[in-house]
Amino acid sequence: MTLNSLVSAWLLQDEAQSMMMSTLLQKAGLIYDYLKVKPLVKTYMTVRPMQGLVKKHVTGLGFNV
Repeated sequence: MTLNSLVSAWLLQDEAQSMMMSTLLQKAGLIYDYLKVKPLVKTYMTVRPMQGLVKKHVTGLGFNV
């Protein structure tokens, strides 16, 4: 599981045309925290989602920030 997969899943799940960066960070952070406590889930994420990192991934996925 990577930050790209978390962010893209959340963006594609939302029906709105736009989303506040704070909301995206909150949701990605919540999922990240949940995955870190699950012993059987492997994640390649080493740091909690931060604004600069999330912006880079969102742009890389083809979404506008």
